[in-house]
Amino acid sequence: MNYLWECMLQIMQQEIPEEKIQFQIAKEYSPYMELSLPYLNQGNIKDRIVIEVNPYYRFYDIFKNLYEPNLTDFKQLRKSLTNLIFHSLSQSDSLSGMTRMEYLKRILKYLCMEIFIKALFLILLVMKEN
Repeated sequence: MNYLWECMLQIMQQEIPEEKIQFQIAKEYSPYMELSLPYLNQGNIKDRIVIEVNPYYRFYDIFKNLYEPNLTDFKQLRKSLTNLIFHSLSQSDSLSGMTRMEYLKRILKYLCMEIFIKALFLILLVMKEN
């Protein structure tokens, strides 16, 4: 999970209320990744209510003046604005963030899982009859 929209889709799948999610600027982050998760390709965010993000990966124009190095005032206001802005960005991004290839991969993954479950069910039925 490397992008904001992937994170939001995972939150929706795990049925975590969006009010419990807190976005904040990561203290240390990679310039090549949008999310700063403890583990690369982390799949589960059930225990992760605070999501650390790299604001400059795709949203530099929005955050460049909000986190200027010389700006030291209003830390709590900037933190709250960041959370609010990322909630808004994540909602729109989760609806429009999937590329056609990602969409097809998810459909293929879902279909493969369905076929696997049906095959497993048939095997169990055959084994039960014998």
